[in-house]
Amino acid sequence: MKTDFDSKLEHLEEIINRCLCLFAKIDISESEPINLCRKMVYGELTTKDVQGDFELCLSINSGLGLLSTFEEQAEHFDFQDELEIINYFQALLKNLNSLLILYTNENVIGFHGFGDYGYSEYLDSSDFDRLASKNISSPTSLMSNKYFDDELRFKDDFECDYIDKNKAISWLKDRRHFKPIIEVDISLDNPNDIEFTTYEDPYLSIEKYINRLVEKNKKVEYYSNLLKSHNNNFYDLLNDNHAILELNELLSLDFLSFCSKVNDAKNIVIEKEKEKESIFLDFKNNKNISYIDVVDYIIKIGGYSHKNITETKYIKPMIIGENVIAIEKTKKVNIWLQKKICTTSLTSFNTTEYDKVEKNAHIYGRNSNLKKIPELAYDTLFKVKVLNGEEVIKLISIITK
Repeated sequence: MKTDFDSKLEHLEEIINRCLCLFAKIDISESEPINLCRKMVYGELTTKDVQGDFELCLSINSGLGLLSTFEEQAEHFDFQDELEIINYFQALLKNLNSLLILYTNENVIGFHGFGDYGYSEYLDSSDFDRLASKNISSPTSLMSNKYFDDELRFKDDFECDYIDKNKAISWLKDRRHFKPIIEVDISLDNPNDIEFTTYEDPYLSIEKYINRLVEKNKKVEYYSNLLKSHNNNFYDLLNDNHAILELNELLSLDFLSFCSKVNDAKNIVIEKEKEKESIFLDFKNNKNISYIDVVDYIIKIGGYSHKNITETKYIKPMIIGENVIAIEKTKKVNIWLQKKICTTSLTSFNTTEYDKVEKNAHIYGRNSNLKKIPELAYDTLFKVKVLNGEEVIKLISIITK
């Protein structure tokens, strides 16, 4: 028997395929975001479902972008119910995105959303209204801005937006029309459950899995000693067959499956190194770079957009090799970084040094957008003007050394 959700989804597919009639028909019915939306509607979402990764967030964002494009062409639709279908699935995807932000243990790496299409790395009171309303397309005002600011939002000197996720989830659970997320144990013992994503080091994925098992099995001290014997380097530990045997005994792993995952990780790293070499050669020969070229290069070699600080019109915060930098969106690209992370002289670059500044200083003396980036707000900085790909490669090499 066809459900109300399936009927609406079928209608949405008709709208999409009519609007995109020049292309092959698109089947969205089994896409991951749609499957999760279906589970959300019927109250079947679990805590494992809402542990988001880059690919899922990108899919949600792409869906919102497509639906927003249709919404802008509303005058071309024959019936009001078509616009209502579009608004309904927009609201579902926004709700799914909000739940990912609330429940994902760690911020999604490498994703910088397109705000015009509704994706945001932060939540506000309207997101909670939509999550808790019976009619998500036209939500009731349930959470005041004052409650959100006073009770949920953490405020700091850098004007970053963080919320008390536990309190926020508790508020939602008290709402009659919110369908609670089903709690499941996401620390699974099967190594086959280790998932490798495009934008995360596969060794880090394995390390997170091992850390969860260590905590679950209360083997922290033993594991810590094993790691210390390898200079606290997880990569070295994975390349020691004897250590893998010890891990297997310590955590009762499925030995063959775990070894297979380790081998898969090694192969991924080898392929990524080959890809990096190709990217390196192409970018090195780029003599006329834009800030977008620089951002794209940093992401391709393993950097990512800052997890907690949204870019502005003038500057983009990023993380590379665990160091925070900012890319200034100027015609000749400037890269801001802390002086203390430079282990090599920058005399060969066009560099300006900015002394440490007090928070209450009358004159700030540097790009005011940096105030929102804790690492760069008041510390001694270098601003490096990079003119070509070769200079960017050389500078990033210094930063990550």
